[in-house]
Amino acid sequence: MVQLVVADTPILTVLFFRTKLGREPVRTWLKDFDKEDRKI
Repeated sequence: MVQLVVADTPILTVLFFRTKLGREPVRTWLKDFDKEDRKI
């Protein structure tokens, strides 16, 4: 496998919705993706 690393790839700062119980459903959903898919 060959990985291409682009120096100009932006890193995003994000905030996730949190329920009153402290759960972050969108963050949990995103973390269910493969690591490579999360970088798309």
